[in-house]
Amino acid sequence: MVGVMAFATCLTSCKKDEGPTLDITVNGSEELAEEIRSTSASFTIKTSGVEAVAYLVEEGNVAESTKDAAVVYAEAEEDGRVVTVADNAPTTINVYSLEGGKEYTVFFVYTKEGKLVFKSKVFTTPAYDRLITVVESRKDGFKFHFNVPDTMNYLYALLPTEQYNAFRSSRWADDVTFLSDGIQLKGPQTINYTSGQDWYEEGDGGFFIHPGSAFTLMIAECDAEGNLLYEQNPNVDFGGEDDWGGEVWGPMAPATRAGEVKAPRMGAYTEEPWYTDDFYPTGLYARQNLLAALEMVESKVKLELIGKTERRIKIRCTADDEYSML
Repeated sequence: MVGVMAFATCLTSCKKDEGPTLDITVNGSEELAEEIRSTSASFTIKTSGVEAVAYLVEEGNVAESTKDAAVVYAEAEEDGRVVTVADNAPTTINVYSLEGGKEYTVFFVYTKEGKLVFKSKVFTTPAYDRLITVVESRKDGFKFHFNVPDTMNYLYALLPTEQYNAFRSSRWADDVTFLSDGIQLKGPQTINYTSGQDWYEEGDGGFFIHPGSAFTLMIAECDAEGNLLYEQNPNVDFGGEDDWGGEVWGPMAPATRAGEVKAPRMGAYTEEPWYTDDFYPTGLYARQNLLAALEMVESKVKLELIGKTERRIKIRCTADDEYSML
């Protein structure tokens, strides 16, 4: 009996301590919001004997031997990609601004036996499932994908939402007006637009995008010559006045008829035309509101009381020279 107990004690006490551990689970895409499902990934890690974990995602099936753990950890610290973890408690990490239907490798770096080590996993993002998907929203630009058939011709337009709404509400223009002056493409495309980049032609300077600014992006199917596929509302008289008694400032181009066919910060997405439009797309159509990323800055602000009454006070706000107060 003593011999058996001694043997059992040896099995317990002589078992090799594996040290810190980390397990990775790739979460299902259904746990992510619909608008970012194809451009994001979610992971749950469970650790033991680990205090902090750094992570990195790279496109393709990337071997751990090609990476330097110390470099990956240092860069992650600079970029805010280090998370504090607790023993045997699940930690969820979400990664954004990926592209749909592509293979990626996620690396997790942690300390084991006094040195940094890797644990990695290969995963594939879901295919795009919207006509327009916002891949990335930056403080000075956007990256978006058009998920259309390989043979489809279409026009797309991007403009400040303030300008878009002003023209729409005054009835100076509708989506057909903007799209008719848009850029023609064919098949699926990923566009990366940066503030000030040429838009229609070389040297035009494009649009300036500032942190938090709103833009409207739209696409509509056209033929090979760039003629939009849409119908005109037969109940509207385009030769004179509309039903409000004012002139119609919509586009006068002849309609091309076709068979009925029917995406980091972002606004509403729709595949339905503006409800007051006098022209209706008969091919594929979508519109997406975009919001540039916000920029967090450290700035000292001086507040000075310059006047007061029984009911009001007047305060002057003075920020650092580099930033202005709105």
